[in-house]
Amino acid sequence: MNWLKIIGPGLAVAVLIGITTSQSIASESLRVGGTGAALGLIRALCAGFAESHEGLVVKVPRSLGSTGGIKALLAGKLDLAVSSRPLRKNERQDGVREILIGRTPLVFVTSRSDLDGNINSADVVAMFGLASRTWPDGMRAYIVVRPKGESDFHLLAKGISGMEAALNRAWAKPGIPLAYTDQDNLDRAESLPGSLAMAALTTVITEKRRVARLALDRVPATLETIGNGTYRLEKPIYLMSAPGRGPVPTDFVAFVQRPQGHAILLASGILPVTP
Repeated sequence: MNWLKIIGPGLAVAVLIGITTSQSIASESLRVGGTGAALGLIRALCAGFAESHEGLVVKVPRSLGSTGGIKALLAGKLDLAVSSRPLRKNERQDGVREILIGRTPLVFVTSRSDLDGNINSADVVAMFGLASRTWPDGMRAYIVVRPKGESDFHLLAKGISGMEAALNRAWAKPGIPLAYTDQDNLDRAESLPGSLAMAALTTVITEKRRVARLALDRVPATLETIGNGTYRLEKPIYLMSAPGRGPVPTDFVAFVQRPQGHAILLASGILPVTP
């Protein structure tokens, strides 16, 4: 039996899988959380992992962000953290490991269903930099902007010429609304008419988001195109582990790196990395 259950004021979500008796509930548990971009991925991986761990209880907090997840891991509140960036120098404590499990494309998405499925780099720069408030066809554009420290937009600035200056103009504009989580980002992309946002492909797929995906300069954002290097915007996904958390986190990391785990990664919009 599979279900989700809110278990307290901390807004933690317990994914209770394959429970048969009260004794089996206490047999094994796994606490994993971090970047909101990978929450759907983690739930899919945990469902596959639980097939060989009867009675497993998985606790997945709502989006903590990469930094929040790593802090919770170091504080002993998580068994594994999922992150879209590697460990920083101050986070590299004894025994803490980072494992790159795969890469996912960063894709431009919109609520519009009437486009030809493409956006040009020059239009992205103009729209995100607020130099243009309309789409090339004249429809009003509503840009979804993340906070300045968000890793996706730093990857975007590196991948498209002129984006760093454009984003700095957007962030400097007083009163511009910001989407603080990956889920808020896609909520706005779905609901705003004429929206333009950037998101990780894995989030769009695993959360079954109702948005149209756009190619960039006629290159689609797919696992094939990041694999062959023709699409230049991608996001890494890491698992972080710490010592003293028991065998279940170690088994989970091993599962993710085996063929069954790789199949789930591929279905979730992640190009796996072979150890």
